[in-house]
Amino acid sequence: MDATDNVSSERIQAHVLVDFTPTEVRRDPEHPDSFEADFENGAGRLWRRARSDDDWILPVNWTRHYPTPIRAWSTQESDWACAVNLGPDSLTNATLAHLQTMLHPGREVVGTPPVNPEAS
Repeated sequence: MDATDNVSSERIQAHVLVDFTPTEVRRDPEHPDSFEADFENGAGRLWRRARSDDDWILPVNWTRHYPTPIRAWSTQESDWACAVNLGPDSLTNATLAHLQTMLHPGREVVGTPPVNPEAS
């Protein structure tokens, strides 16, 4: 008997509220505009650095859903990235757009930084 026989043969998905308020923030004194922040007590991470064309190597093996998908974007001033440990496709386009509005109101997304190019 399959484990799903008693529940549903269809995939079950629902929207979940995630609190992106940082619970831990790490900063590099050499890069004062940058940070790495955990939210929901490690269920996700948020990164920021000064805007750059340099490769941005971010950890992908810190969750049970290895590799954790990272969504990244740039404003004129900063590169941003976010990952949620809720499985593939858990950070939807709508959620990402809402998060961007909260993180940098009035600042348009202008591109995507080069994140983990070796993993591509």
